[in-house]
Amino acid sequence: MTVRRRQRLVLAIGLLLAAAGATTPASAAPLDQRVPAGALLYVGWQAADALAPAYAGSNLKGFLEASALPALAVEIPDLLQQRSADPEMAAQLQFAASVLGPLWRHPTALFVTAAGDQPGPPYRIGLLCEAGPDAAPLARALGQFAAALADTSLKPTVAQDTGCVAIAFGFPARDLLRIPAPSLATNPDFARAVRSPLPGLTATAPALLAYADMHAFLASLDAFLAQRGLAGAQPAFHAVYDATGLSSISQAGFAAGFAGKSWVQWANLGITGPRRGIVRLIAPEPFDAAALRMIPNDAVDLA
Repeated sequence: MTVRRRQRLVLAIGLLLAAAGATTPASAAPLDQRVPAGALLYVGWQAADALAPAYAGSNLKGFLEASALPALAVEIPDLLQQRSADPEMAAQLQFAASVLGPLWRHPTALFVTAAGDQPGPPYRIGLLCEAGPDAAPLARALGQFAAALADTSLKPTVAQDTGCVAIAFGFPARDLLRIPAPSLATNPDFARAVRSPLPGLTATAPALLAYADMHAFLASLDAFLAQRGLAGAQPAFHAVYDATGLSSISQAGFAAGFAGKSWVQWANLGITGPRRGIVRLIAPEPFDAAALRMIPNDAVDLA
C-alpha cells in the first residue's frame, strides 16, 4: 500500500476467520503484561501523552483545529463546575476530573476475569493505570471512591506501587500489582484478534485496543449457572447462543490508532462454527481476491 493510499484510507474493517499469521507485539497493548492471560474482556488505552507526537502530524489534528471541538472539550468541565449551584454536584465533577484526567493521560487497562470456584461475584473487574507522577493523587481519589462503596456488594479495593495504580472489584487490588504468569501478552488468541487485517496498515502503537474471549465467557456463564443450582436453565441459554450465532464466535478484537497521517481502525472476529443469526449478517463468507480487485484504489471506506 502506497503512502498516498494509506493517507486516504480512513476506516478499514476486516474479519479474521480462524486465521493465523503475524501477531501484534505485546508492547503495543497497554499493560497487557499485567493482565491475566485468561481475561474474558480487555480494553486498553495507550495514553494521550504517548500519542501526542503522532497526533501532531496527523490529518485528525487539522480537522479538529478547524472546528471548535478542542476548546469546547477543555471548557466543558470548568463550565459545569462553575454553573453548578449544588456543592455536592461540584464535588462530584471535581472528583471525576481527578480520576479521568490521569486515566486519559497515562496507559490504562480495564479487564474482566471469571472468578472460577472462588466465593463471591462470578466475575472480577480490574482497572490499572500506569500513572507515573499522577499515581499518588489518583490512588487517593480512587481510595475515596472505594471507601464510599465499602458497605456494598462491590467492595472495591485500591493498591499502588511505584507508578501503577489498581482498583479491583471482587478480589484484592494488590493482586493486580503482581505480574501474572501467563499474562495476556503471551496469549496467541489475543494477539491474533487485535492484529491488523491489511498488510501495511498496522499502527505502531494502537491508541485503543479491545478484546473479548467469547468462548471463555460462555463457559464461565455455564459454570455460574451450575454453581447457583440453575443447571436446568443451561439448555435454554445454549439455544439462544446457537440461534444468535454467538456460540460460533471464539474471540473478537478491535484496534485503532495512527498510521502515518491517518487514523485507522479495524475489527476482527474469530469464527469457529457455522454462521447463524446475527453472525451470518455481520460476518458472511469473506470476499475472494477477485472481488476485492473490483474496489477502486482511491476508496476511502470499505466494509
